[in-house]
Amino acid sequence: MMLSLLISASALWGEWLPMTSGTTRDLQDIQVVSPDTAYACGRGGVLLKTVDRGQTWTVLMIGGESKGSEQNFSRIYFRNSSQGLVLGDSSGLLRTEDGGKSWEKVVSENATTYQALFGSRFGKIFATADGKDLRMSSDMGKTWMQVGISDGESGLYLRAMHFPNSDTGFALAGEGIWRTLDGGSHWSLWLSANSSKHPRGVSLTSAFFQSGTEGVVAGPYYPCMAKTVDGAATFFKVDSVIGFNDLDFPSPETGFAVGLHGTIKRSLDRGATWQVDAQLESKMELTAVHFFSPEVGMAVGRGGTLVQYVPKATPVMRGQRPTGRRGWDRHPGLLSRSETDLLGKKR
Repeated sequence: MMLSLLISASALWGEWLPMTSGTTRDLQDIQVVSPDTAYACGRGGVLLKTVDRGQTWTVLMIGGESKGSEQNFSRIYFRNSSQGLVLGDSSGLLRTEDGGKSWEKVVSENATTYQALFGSRFGKIFATADGKDLRMSSDMGKTWMQVGISDGESGLYLRAMHFPNSDTGFALAGEGIWRTLDGGSHWSLWLSANSSKHPRGVSLTSAFFQSGTEGVVAGPYYPCMAKTVDGAATFFKVDSVIGFNDLDFPSPETGFAVGLHGTIKRSLDRGATWQVDAQLESKMELTAVHFFSPEVGMAVGRGGTLVQYVPKATPVMRGQRPTGRRGWDRHPGLLSRSETDLLGKKR
């Protein structure tokens, strides 16, 4: 059902537009690799690609056919529009060099299964193998080296990882928050989950660090978003209303977080405060968000949900009927922040 839109000229910096994914399967991850190209993955063997900024999505095939309901893809990483990796629960780690036209299984010495996949913008890939070993690759998974882990008894069970620069990285795991100062070759437990300074125990699943000292972490199960300004030595809570599955900062000042009840929040002050930017009318949970630039970003979620961020260049006054794809017209399924009060009720 199409709903009318009445919005003031200063209400929003941008809007989130729903896209047609062509699937009702849960989508787990997304990466926007250029202004026009993005990849998404999810349950039931779903691998999607767009080359026209989300207008149409192509189902990628593996081994000549879609893997079907027995395969679940949880993480995806592309270095560019052609080279990428995807993590499946039964297929393991798969690699493509041609933009998803063909895939090959990643084989690493003494590793049979992979449970986590993370890539940095500095060209390094990290994966946990056989539930205990952390491995690193600098050539998109062609070769791997085992990473040194100190203070851990049973390996690094990764939930999130982020590198603010080529040397310093932070990882969220069951044991707490880990840190590397040499580009990922060695990691040490920096803040134990049992510490009173840890923001919320083992529930953290997403992290973004603007620098080696400043960053934000979040988690969905016990609602928590917390910020650090001393290199993850201590944290202070910045949001605890709902749980968040993922967050991304397209610029150091501006961040977006997605999570339960179809909520998208935005920060304009480096993660210190957050406000509701949009909410899915369906309240479908959002699982991942990624920006290529401050103007180009997408988020995915349950039931095949795909939404795209579009900045507003030209204000439209209340009551006007705009035209064009980038207009302020209402798109079904979304509520803007200006139409949702603090209690979550539609105005």
